[in-house]
Amino acid sequence: MDISGIRKHSLLFNMSIPHHEKITMAELRLYTLVERDRRMYEGVDRKVYDTDSGWEAFDLTAAIRRWRKADYTTHRLEVHIESLGEDGEGYGEGNLDIDVNPEAKHVPLLIVFSDDQSNEKKEEKKELNEMIEHEQLLEFEMDMMNGLEDSPNEESLLQMRSNLIYDTTSRIRRNAKGNTCKKTPFFVEFNEIGWHSWIIAPTGYEAFKCSGVCNYPLIEHVTPTKHAIVQTLVHMKNPQKASRACCVPTKLDPISILYLDDAGVVTFKYKYEGMVVAECGCR
Repeated sequence: MDISGIRKHSLLFNMSIPHHEKITMAELRLYTLVERDRRMYEGVDRKVYDTDSGWEAFDLTAAIRRWRKADYTTHRLEVHIESLGEDGEGYGEGNLDIDVNPEAKHVPLLIVFSDDQSNEKKEEKKELNEMIEHEQLLEFEMDMMNGLEDSPNEESLLQMRSNLIYDTTSRIRRNAKGNTCKKTPFFVEFNEIGWHSWIIAPTGYEAFKCSGVCNYPLIEHVTPTKHAIVQTLVHMKNPQKASRACCVPTKLDPISILYLDDAGVVTFKYKYEGMVVAECGCR
């Protein structure tokens, strides 16, 4: 605090955001510490009236967008806090501050919301679908040609491609009933793995698991990567050179738990990430 009663805090934040993402909103959250009587406090764009400690949020969207254009990633915010009396003048002694203790639970937060505008995923999805369609068509044409004595004419090839649509749909139905890669039930009791010592509730949950094999051709249903398709083709030609692609979780969901944290405090976590298999695929 300087002689005018203004408290100053310098806050450093790392702004490592991919260039293709667009910043939609940025918010600075400060935990204010109220120590004595009710007073009037002035924030960046508002006056704060309170008698209890709590969080205050400030819109920094414009500032963060300017930072984004800079060549460096570490930026500094300087927070000035001045307590005001009822007449609006500076109140020298002051009784408002913010929590900047790095070991506390209320360190200043800079929350940035961004929108991934990249078309890379759409392009990759398109290329992957083209690869899958190519392999399905190749397999189907080979099967058809094996049943023909003469080379197929243009009309025959068109009929092949038309039949491929029906054939692919039928294959998906067959695979769903067979041993293809899919999500299957898998209930876990926490006492079986010793986690009941720190997880209070639930006592168990449906985690699901991925079961089955990744057979050729890898259809879109099992969301294969290009690498998985290539590995499967190599395995068909030379099983000694490469194994099959593996059936693994490709998307995980959270669960809610009541548990004891490192300090022994009972804590509720609404989203305990990565605990439930949501989707399976070939990788």
